[in-house]
Amino acid sequence: MIAGPDGDDLRSQLDIDARLVTTFEAHSPFEAMTIFHQLMELGPYRGVSNDERRAYTEDALMRQFRRR
Repeated sequence: MIAGPDGDDLRSQLDIDARLVTTFEAHSPFEAMTIFHQLMELGPYRGVSNDERRAYTEDALMRQFRRR
């Protein structure tokens, strides 16, 4: 789940019993999913497109960290 306002819509759909298990930082969507797969023991993340390997923009990173 994405921190900051970019994740607001998804967080609004969480069950009332949902809880935060862990947090981590990633520099790209591919890195985020790779870390997620490791944490959840899902095996290697293979990705779905080359766009995932692009680093998050500075603007996207700032939106996520603004609420901390």
